[in-house]
Amino acid sequence: MTTVTTSTQLSVDRPGDGERPTVRDQVIVEGWAWSPDGPPQLTVTVGGRPSEVVPSGWRPDVTAALGIGEIRGFVAMGSTTGLPAGPAEVVVTATAADGITVEHRRVVEVTTDPGRRQGRPRPWAGLSERLDPRVAPGSLTHVEHVARYRWTAPLADGADVLDAACGVGYGAHMLSRAGARSVTGIDAFAGAIIEAREQAHAGLEFILGDLLDLPFADASFDLVVCFEAIEHIAEQDRLLDELKRVLRPGGVLAISTPVPGAISMHNPHHVAEIDSGQLEALLHARFAHVDLRWQHSAQASVIDLAPGDGPAVVSPPLVWTAGPTEPLYAVALAGDEALPALEPTGALAAGLDIGALVSQTYATADELAETRARLTAEHARAERAEQAFRALEGKHAAALEAERALAEQRLANAVREAAAAVPSPPPPPPPPVPLSAHVRRAAKRGVRAVGRRWPE
Repeated sequence: MTTVTTSTQLSVDRPGDGERPTVRDQVIVEGWAWSPDGPPQLTVTVGGRPSEVVPSGWRPDVTAALGIGEIRGFVAMGSTTGLPAGPAEVVVTATAADGITVEHRRVVEVTTDPGRRQGRPRPWAGLSERLDPRVAPGSLTHVEHVARYRWTAPLADGADVLDAACGVGYGAHMLSRAGARSVTGIDAFAGAIIEAREQAHAGLEFILGDLLDLPFADASFDLVVCFEAIEHIAEQDRLLDELKRVLRPGGVLAISTPVPGAISMHNPHHVAEIDSGQLEALLHARFAHVDLRWQHSAQASVIDLAPGDGPAVVSPPLVWTAGPTEPLYAVALAGDEALPALEPTGALAAGLDIGALVSQTYATADELAETRARLTAEHARAERAEQAFRALEGKHAAALEAERALAEQRLANAVREAAAAVPSPPPPPPPPVPLSAHVRRAAKRGVRAVGRRWPE
């Protein structure tokens, strides 16, 4: 008998006062579904309206480890805009190949309260590894991402652009400002798409979708950018095949990935890191031309416009004063026609207050010294306690040994006293005196002799 199994959870604007979570704009439904006959068909409705559903297979190693066939993850995003205030039902339906269905139902409370657009609760925050410049503007991670989009921006002028793994859409906005005819961003994380759509304008579109199954016709884009995504995907050949499929003849793919080991902190979101040689080989297998570059991170000092002139866009020339740093990322262009020669570019992080850094370093050193002294004192106290315990343990062991010897002595004395109190047995009777032959003959004749000596 065919079975189908699902598991779902909701992410909404705010929990609400009771069992019904409160919804104002969007409902995100995440979960998985499984059937032994293959991935079931999934539909999600919110208040009777169909929702965008993006199915995606789990990592093959996880699926294989469970040993129950392909498990199908999914995420759906449903809009509640325009629904009347009050309860609305969210229905997730998974249908197996033979028509057997399983439904999950949940009621949410729709509100028309506009709330605050800025600073409102965002339940998806922190659930994925995607940069949001509003969280850490000017950080090194921020400018590393910005530098890649700035480097690619000249290719966007007059082009139809796809930003694959667009996140919250900051890069798509940069490409749009660079003169793109249209920019489409796609990401599998519904929370990021919600954020991106809130800031979208004409010429910008953001779609919830799977990079391994792009919802676009062949030859749809002149430029495809896919920054810091390939290391998140195990099926990298399939990803690159999809990215090339949607490129028009003469189109360009811009792609990047971190250099394995260059960043000491392990990233659990990276399922298949590749080095620059592997990236280049994957691209050469599909494109006639590949231009591989390195991306470095370093401190900088800049002279730009006069005070009061506003922020400036700093362009090359830039010089290395002590040689390039170790590269952190591999960045590449790929296409079937000759590639444009893009100039080196970069982006500057927020200014560094060296004095503050030095002070912080000294303060940290003082804290470490205090911590070391405290740990040393704790260690000495622990050693003293251990010595006292061992001494006490030895003392108790000696006392126990004395008690044991005394008990054994008392037991031996009691045994001896008990033995002395038992009376001696009576002596055995003397053996009978044997009768002579005369006595035996007389006894037979019945003659009794008293005081007479019988002849021998």
